[in-house]
Amino acid sequence: MAEQPLCVIDVGSNTARMLVGLARRNKVVRLCYRQHTTRLASGLSETGLLQPDRIAATVDAVRSLLSAAESFSPARTVVVATEAIRSASNGAEFARQLLALTGFTARVLNWETEARLACLGALHSLTEPADTTLFFDLGGGSLELVRALGTEIQKAVSLPVGVVRLSEGAVPPERMRAMLHQGLKDVAPGMKVERLVGTAGTVTTLAAVHLGMSVYQPGMIDGTILHRSDLLEIRQRLGPLSVAERESVPGMEPGRGDLILHGIDVVLALMELSGIEQIVVADGGLLEGVLLDATMFH
Repeated sequence: MAEQPLCVIDVGSNTARMLVGLARRNKVVRLCYRQHTTRLASGLSETGLLQPDRIAATVDAVRSLLSAAESFSPARTVVVATEAIRSASNGAEFARQLLALTGFTARVLNWETEARLACLGALHSLTEPADTTLFFDLGGGSLELVRALGTEIQKAVSLPVGVVRLSEGAVPPERMRAMLHQGLKDVAPGMKVERLVGTAGTVTTLAAVHLGMSVYQPGMIDGTILHRSDLLEIRQRLGPLSVAERESVPGMEPGRGDLILHGIDVVLALMELSGIEQIVVADGGLLEGVLLDATMFH
């Protein structure tokens, strides 16, 4: 009997993403990946509400992603949602419209589950084992910090320092650093950490820019090492450019031009505060973690 793939859709604060794939030997074989930048969390920091036009755009994006997945005949489709839906007082309205227009119910992940699954997906996408890893998932609405021993999660926290929040001025730089400092103390108090692993759009975009990719290649992203000096060089190069000019730089993800500098600042602060001068980039993350969890552990 032929293997049947699974489809996973992640409704994020900045991007709606879809993965169709198979789980083989604790790894994900990617058959199809699509994404749409919808900026669902735009205005959320100020109003506490998802804006009607952003809800409509995101539901429409999910419909498009579901349509793209149909040709692969997935055995199951899982739709998950994260910080934007978690924190919005009208998150239920998004869920209502999604169900009415697609027939699918979004599973709203609590931050602990999001951290566990994102870490699972990232660490299973890397080939080199490490004793102790400090993992971070930098999204649009939040940052999850995880300490892992091998692939076993030991401690995790979630901080409201996503790049969309930062771009809207909801978290001043000094406050961001203070939250990161406390988060690191909570996750790895006085512990030796062997490596810093990052996932999600900011860090994968930084890796693609560093490598000068004109076409994004996940296999080349996994395991890419970015040194502090690399990030400083990218920031210096992108800083003087307009948003449109940044998005013309090879490797830059569309819709991320106004967010990328904030993302760099978070990663640089994490490096400084943790004392780790380089990050390992994982293309795998929440999508892969949800797929592995759904196919292998249930």
